[in-house]
Amino acid sequence: MNSSLKENVRRIAKEKGIGIMKMESDLGFSEHYISKWDKYTPSIDKVVAVADYLGVSVDELVGYTGDYNDDLKKLMDMAS
Repeated sequence: MNSSLKENVRRIAKEKGIGIMKMESDLGFSEHYISKWDKYTPSIDKVVAVADYLGVSVDELVGYTGDYNDDLKKLMDMAS
């Protein structure tokens, strides 16, 4: 099962001991902004800001593996 962007953010934040609400506040996002990422696709600048905050690459945040077919499927799943 592919992880969604929101699930990846939550997992990585938890691994690093970072609370989602604190991250949203620190980044100037509205409360529960990231929890809405399963309903709509955030702008790339928001994704980059979260990746920078968490100290990971955008590739890691979106689950890029380097396998073209697997990554294409993940991107298509996220877009729908």
